Amino acid sequence: MGQGLLKNISIKHKLLFVVIVPVLAILVLAGVRIYALQSETKSHVDTSKLMEVSIAANNFVHELQKERGFSAGFIGSKGKNFTDALSKQRKVTDKKRADFTVVYSSVDIERFGKKYNEVLSKALDDLGRIEEVRKSVDGLNMPLGKVVGYYTHMNADFLAINGSALFIVKDPDVLRDVSTYLGFLQSKERAGIERAVGAVGFSKGWNVSLSSRLLNLITVQDTYLDVFETYATDEELEFYHKKIKDESFVKTQKMRDIALSGKTDTSVDANEWFVTLTHKINILKDIENHLAEDVLHISTEHAARSFTERNIYVLVFGILLIIIYFMTSTIIKDLLGGIKSTEGIMTALSQGNVGTEIRGGERRDEIGAMARSLEILKQGLIEKSNLEEEALKAQARAKQESSQMIMGFAESFDSQVGGLIDSLTASSTELQGTAEGMRSVADETSQASQTVAASSEEASANVNTVAAAMEEMAASSGAISMQITAAKNKSNDMTVDAHEANETVGNLSSLVEGIGEVVVAIQDIAEQTNLLALNATIEAARAGDAGKGFAVVADEVKKLATETAQKTEEINARINEIQGATDASVLAMGRIISNISDIDQSITGVSAAVEEQNATTSEIVRSVSEASMGVQNVSQIIVEVQRGAGETGSSANAVLDAAKQVSNLSGELKGAVDQFLNQIKADDVA
Repeated sequence: MGQGLLKNISIKHKLLFVVIVPVLAILVLAGVRIYALQSETKSHVDTSKLMEVSIAANNFVHELQKERGFSAGFIGSKGKNFTDALSKQRKVTDKKRADFTVVYSSVDIERFGKKYNEVLSKALDDLGRIEEVRKSVDGLNMPLGKVVGYYTHMNADFLAINGSALFIVKDPDVLRDVSTYLGFLQSKERAGIERAVGAVGFSKGWNVSLSSRLLNLITVQDTYLDVFETYATDEELEFYHKKIKDESFVKTQKMRDIALSGKTDTSVDANEWFVTLTHKINILKDIENHLAEDVLHISTEHAARSFTERNIYVLVFGILLIIIYFMTSTIIKDLLGGIKSTEGIMTALSQGNVGTEIRGGERRDEIGAMARSLEILKQGLIEKSNLEEEALKAQARAKQESSQMIMGFAESFDSQVGGLIDSLTASSTELQGTAEGMRSVADETSQASQTVAASSEEASANVNTVAAAMEEMAASSGAISMQITAAKNKSNDMTVDAHEANETVGNLSSLVEGIGEVVVAIQDIAEQTNLLALNATIEAARAGDAGKGFAVVADEVKKLATETAQKTEEINARINEIQGATDASVLAMGRIISNISDIDQSITGVSAAVEEQNATTSEIVRSVSEASMGVQNVSQIIVEVQRGAGETGSSANAVLDAAKQVSNLSGELKGAVDQFLNQIKADDVA
């Protein structure tokens, strides 16, 4: 079914399908990759925005940590210490608060998800109570624990903003830096709490609760620092270790040792502790800023890289699509142009226009090969056209020669066979006349013999009364003599006619034999014509399409030759019948001639007897008995004459019938020959 469907699709659409499918696949892959890069770019941009918000929040938290410490020291000293420092710090804190507000207000916070917005909203809610807490601190109306707890809780909420970023960041490198950064922030936050707790301890004196609290803060700081050192880069660790070499870290450790020693009285002043821890926290802030810059840098760098990679993909795929478009359109245009040109050439050649110019043969591709094949086909068509033209000329010449040969054969056949048929017709007509004459002579002979028989009977009757009827006998003898003379004359005439009829039948037999020879010649000619037609058919088959016309003519000649052979066989059969009839006529005529000779001899004898009777009447008596015997002989002879006359009549009738049959056969033969010649002439004209 698929192949049947493809057969009904044009080559143009097939080529477009072949090109469009991989192009669509490339577009899909490119789209997927570009979308991934776009998402990655968006993620890095979001990370950069998150870090901007986080850095602003951390800067604000850093100042809140200071404010928390000053507030704790202020409450712990019952308002005696940190009054001016707290007032100044609140101003710095408010400035960082304003900076933070500007940063997060410029960012579409909603894009970071519900969890991030919930954490930020909680931190902002805590921040909304800061003025109330400050008033309580100034009036010493809020216990130290609640003051520190408020700032610590609020700082934790703002630091949680950084933790929420972990659910948004997807890049592993950025996620590692953010985790490092958050770990360090948590450690720094505990350092700020440590500063507040230490300020209280060194102000009011250390107890177990404060010492335990301080130890816990130190442990948590160390834990977060371990996490930081685990994920930090070499450069970040190098920067960190370089910064912690500051003297404030050494002094802080000494003060920790004093605070954790369990002594209630210390030589450490709370202001000194606060200043030292503040200096340390400021150094930690420098490290924090460095880490924040690293996170922001790597986020920005990855965002720029993803953006650049996305643009490169878009540019490369755009250029690739343009190249594919131009190459495809050029190739398809070239292929379709070549195919269309080849199709036009093939159409023109199929219509017999061999003058069509074959273009594209110089190409090295398949279209060029097709063009070269078409050139060969064109030359073949030209050669075929020339061969067909020559074949037509040869066919015309052969047809003309065949026509001339057939016409010559027809004329020769007409002159030979027509003359023989005319001679046969004339001879048969003469034979009819002769036969009719023979029949008339036979009738007359029969009548004469009957008369002689009657006279013989009378003579026989009168023999006994010879004496009484001598005169009548003399008269009868005279009459007999006259009848005998007449019979002899008739007998002589019959003999002559019989010989002439015999010669005519002989001539007829010769003519029939001549016709048989002509028929044999016609049969030979028909067989030769049939062989020539067969050879012409074979040659026409070898000539292929060019010999089809000549094959038709040869087939018609072959049919005519076959019909000629059939007609000659029919003529030969009729001739055999005529020859049989003529042979029978010859035999009958021989018998007629023999009988006539007998009659002639008998008549001669009768004539002699009558002459003897007329010569001497004196011997009549003596010869009565002999006369009686003679009369009896005459009667017998007359009977023979009558029988011979009857046979002559029968033979004459047979000859007449044979002559009529010969005449009819001659007419049929002439009609068949005329029809044969007319058919040959008509076929030759056609």
